Amino acid sequence: MKKTKNQFIRIFCLVAVLAISLWGFCACGAKKSQSLEEMINENPEMATEIESAFGEIDIDTEGVSPSLSYKGNTINISLKYDKTYKDDEVKVLKKAFEESSEVFDTKCLEAVSNIKSSTDLKKIKIKVAVQNGDGSELWTKTYDK
Repeated sequence: MKKTKNQFIRIFCLVAVLAISLWGFCACGAKKSQSLEEMINENPEMATEIESAFGEIDIDTEGVSPSLSYKGNTINISLKYDKTYKDDEVKVLKKAFEESSEVFDTKCLEAVSNIKSSTDLKKIKIKVAVQNGDGSELWTKTYDK
């Protein structure tokens, strides 16, 4: 279980770094009334750069499959464990996510604020979902300030 807790801390680092990277890429600006999803679809090079940055983050995510998607003005970061944890382990993981999310919360809210202030995108959200290997939810949080 200690390995799982250390891995979960690396997951927080991964998402925090990604959130900051997204702010940098989104700072190029969107057209009026354009959603983040539309901006990404119209600028495939931006999507490629974001996905490349996401893939190059040097954090050991062994045992976790990360993915990134966009829906409207929501950045969806999904992290799915390759292993399915048992009920007693799930309780420990959920508690650890809740107790350790403060630093992570700050980074995600900062990224949302920075994206909003540097673009016309005023309803940006970052949604982080962590799933057990069987697809059940371990922890989900949406940041929209």
